[in-house]
Order: sequence, then structure tokens, then C-alpha cells
Amino acid sequence: MNLLTPNIEPFFRAAGWVPGRAVVVDSHVPRAHPAFRILQAFGELTVGHIGTGEECASSDIEFGCPACPDEQVDDWQEALRTDFVCLGDVHHGHGQLWLDSQGRLFLNGLVASMMLFVGHDFAQGIEALLKGYRSRPMLLPSQEDVMVWGERFRAGDPLVLTPSFFHARAL
Repeated sequence: MNLLTPNIEPFFRAAGWVPGRAVVVDSHVPRAHPAFRILQAFGELTVGHIGTGEECASSDIEFGCPACPDEQVDDWQEALRTDFVCLGDVHHGHGQLWLDSQGRLFLNGLVASMMLFVGHDFAQGIEALLKGYRSRPMLLPSQEDVMVWGERFRAGDPLVLTPSFFHARAL
């Protein structure tokens, strides 16, 4: 599986990435998790920048995998029955990027409490962040609403994703 598409490879090359690059990955990252390969290839790089994007601000991504427990992420990990690994910080540390064991990309807000679905795979999600495309807000059954991009999204809104969306796609 190629991690980079022609649409995002230039961002990574500008950050210093070269094919075959491999850095040491923290021992808490399971070798079998898809995040291991990503962190091995891109760990310690800062890719992209914050600026005007297509639908919202574009983001920077600082790849690294601190052991970063987060209750909101734990709740989603349990609801989706998957394992999340942190890939690093986004938007100057205002959020963290997470990859689940199926290779899907998520973002949790550190300033504003929110969870966003960024992409069905690494390349799709990274392109959305680097080019400033909006991610999908997510709500657990216990949550009524979430504020994202200055807009309030409520349970039942067609743009809001719930655990049942992900479970239905797994069938």
C-alpha cells in the first residue's frame, strides 16, 4: 500500500521526506497497527502549514507519537471497537490526529472538545487536512451537539456521524 498519492507527496517532500525514510517508532505503537508504518516513514516531520484552504483553514501536521491518553478518544475507541494510535499534532497543537486499526483517520480537538472523521484512509484524510477540506463532526449517543468551525451540529444532522455509521460500513 502506497501511503502517499501524487496530490500529497509534494507536501511531504517539501518537509524533507524521501522514499525509503525510516525512523525509530516508539515501543508503545504495535508493529501490526497501520500507524506503525506511517510513523516509521513520517515521524519527526512537520508537513503543511496553516492558511486559507478550500473549505476551512489548511493545517500543519507534526508527526510523532506521544503516549497521549484522552478520555474522548478512549470513548470513541470503545464505541467503534477499534484501536487508535496517535500520529501527532495538527493545527499548531490544537488537535491530535489518530489512526484506527482499520486505517481510518480521526482528529480530536484539544482546545474545543470535538471528534472529527477526517478520512477513510491515511492519504484521503491527510489531503483533506493539508488542502483545507472540512472533516465530518462526530457524536456519541450520549452527546447532543458539537461546535465545529463556529457552527453547532446537533444529533440527527445528516452531516454528523455516529458509531452506527461506522458499524454499518463494516458490514
